[in-house]
Formats: sequence, structure tokens, C-alpha cells
Amino acid sequence: MRKEGLISCLERGIKWFFVVSLVGFVLLLFSCGDSKESVYSSNGEQIYFSGTSERGTEISVEGMTGNDHMVCAGCHGPDGKGRSIRMMEEEIKSTDIRYKFLTAKEHIHG
Repeated sequence: MRKEGLISCLERGIKWFFVVSLVGFVLLLFSCGDSKESVYSSNGEQIYFSGTSERGTEISVEGMTGNDHMVCAGCHGPDGKGRSIRMMEEEIKSTDIRYKFLTAKEHIHG
């Protein structure tokens, strides 16, 4: 291999090394950013399933004895349809809190 060919090959190798290193560095910066992405699609969904807001504020349930930190889904189910739950040796049927039931005529109070 001639000297000029070797230098040209080394120059291309160095350029590719810097390009790949730069791309890797940029990807590293993006992956190390402040990752506060929520697994919930909205603040309401986060409150419903976790009992905390996206600010980290705990939503408490007044009037419940024993455990003030309960989540809506714990009683009303993941779909909001309501279900039977056992609480302190009693079976309680939670209500359906889906939009179509909350806005039905028999639920509207005016």
C-alpha cells in the first residue's frame, strides 16, 4: 500500500470514529435526561390508579378507618364499573363511576 493510500484510509477511519462517537454522545445525553415520563396518560388516570397526583401529592380518602390512602381503582375496579369488595368483615358493592352512569338522569342532582 502506498503512503498516500494509507494516510487517506486513516483519515477516513478517524472521521468515521468521530462521527460515531458524536452520535453516541448525543444519544447518551438524551438517555440521561430528566426522565419524568409517566406511565399514565393523564393526571386523572394517575390519581385513579395510584392515589397520587403527578406532582406527588397523595390523595386521601376521608371517613375511611384504618387506611386513609386508598386508590379509586381499589374499590371501583380498573374499568370503573364497581365491584364487590370485603372491608372489615362486610361485603360492600362500590358504585359504577363511568361517565355514562354518572351523567344518567337518575344520577343528576339539581
